Amino acid sequence: YQQGWSLTEIFRIHSTGVKTHRDHFVIDFDRDALEQRIQALRDLTIPDETLRQRYNLRDTHDWKLGLNRQQLAQDPHWQTYFQPILYRPFDVRWIYYSPLMLDRPREEVMGHMLRGANVGLMFMRQVAVADDYSHVWVGDAIVDCRCFYSARGAMELAPLYLYHQEADGSVVREVNLRAEFLQALGVEASPEEVLAYIYAVLHAPSYRARYAEFLRRDFPRIPLPRDAEQFHALAQLGQELIDLHLLRHPCLSDSPVKFPVAGSNTVEKGFPRYEAERVWINQMQYFEGVREAVWQFQVGGYQVCDKWLKDRRGRTLRNAEIETYRKIVHALSETLRMMDAIDKWLV
Repeated sequence: YQQGWSLTEIFRIHSTGVKTHRDHFVIDFDRDALEQRIQALRDLTIPDETLRQRYNLRDTHDWKLGLNRQQLAQDPHWQTYFQPILYRPFDVRWIYYSPLMLDRPREEVMGHMLRGANVGLMFMRQVAVADDYSHVWVGDAIVDCRCFYSARGAMELAPLYLYHQEADGSVVREVNLRAEFLQALGVEASPEEVLAYIYAVLHAPSYRARYAEFLRRDFPRIPLPRDAEQFHALAQLGQELIDLHLLRHPCLSDSPVKFPVAGSNTVEKGFPRYEAERVWINQMQYFEGVREAVWQFQVGGYQVCDKWLKDRRGRTLRNAEIETYRKIVHALSETLRMMDAIDKWLV
C-alpha cells in the first residue's frame, strides 16, 4: 500500500469544501427563494435585529451581520454570486457564493470549479472506524465541506484543471496533476483518462477491502498500473462511473425505475420507507424497481437513496426532481455492476 501514490502527492492543489456557518440562509433548493433572502439582506431599511430573528443569523469570528450586509448592499455585482453547489452526493442546490456570506469559501480551489469546464475528485482521510470506505466521489461544481459524513476527518476536493487569468485578460488552463506521477504511470494518457483510472481504482471492492485499515486513517494511495492494457481498461470503466455519478451517462435517459401513481408528490413525515423494491414517499406514491442493494448503497457515509429524499421531507417534488431520483437509482444500480467489472482488472 505504501508503494502507491497518495492523492495529496498526485494533485498539486486541493482543499476542504465550502463552509458557510449559515447553510439555512445561503443555500436553498430554489434559486428564487435564495435571491429573496439576499435582497432582504441588502435592504438597509430593515433593522439588523429583524433579520437576525427572521433568519436566525448569528455573528461569528469571521462574519458580522451589520458590517457584511452594508458591504453587500454596495456591491454592484451581487447578482453574479448565485452558483450551484454539490451539497450531498447527487444533491445539487443553489448557494450564494460571496465571500461576504461564507466563513470558509475556499476560493483558492473552488474558484477553479467556476472559471471553466471542470471536474473535481472528492476524497477523505480519517474515516470513522465503523465506516466502510465509500468516501470518494466526483463533482463539476463547488462542493460543501459535509458532502461526506464521518465522525473524523474532512472531505477534500482536487480539481482536474486549474484556471489562471493572465494580465491581458486571457485565461490559461493547466492540469492539476504532478508531472512526476504522470511520468511514473508509464503510459500516454489524457488528464481525463488519468482521473478515470484513479476513480476506478478507488471504487474497486477488493481495493477497499484489502486496504480498509489504511483507508480509515490516511489519504488513499493509488497503485501504478501493471501495463498499458490494465490502465486503459480501468480508465474506460472509471470514465463510465464518472459519467454515471455526474448524471450525464446516456443510459440514464431511459431509467427502468418507475413512479407510477399520481398524487401530491410530497415527501411526507415518516418517509421515505423501503419495502419490496419500492421507495414510498407518502401513503400513496412510490418509486418502483429499486433493488435492496441499491437502496442500501452508501457514498461518503450516506445511504444515498434514503438521504436524498429524507432531506426533502415536507417538500413537493417537482417533475425534474422525480426524474433526477429515477436517474440516481439507475446510476447506483449501474455503479454496482461497474464495480464488479473493475475488480476483475485488479485481481
